[in-house]
Amino acid sequence: MIKIFIARYWDSLLALIIFGIVLFSYHLYPFSKEIFLGISGTIVTVYFGFIKHRIENDRIFKELFQSLNDRYDNKLNDLLNRLPDES
Repeated sequence: MIKIFIARYWDSLLALIIFGIVLFSYHLYPFSKEIFLGISGTIVTVYFGFIKHRIENDRIFKELFQSLNDRYDNKLNDLLNRLPDES
């Protein structure tokens, strides 16, 4: 169960771990707020880039799946339905 969760949400966990490290280091060694906000913004931007990439891959997969199913339905479905009648 935990392996499935990690496999599915590895990018979210990685972003949380990196943000936790940055937050922990900010409290240990205080540096300027601008640097902290810049690093935090970079983490958020990269995280949303990963999510956008995953959504785009899912969309492409769905389009390919639908087009291949339509092609199967149009060309082969009638042929396969006639086979039991002809033999």
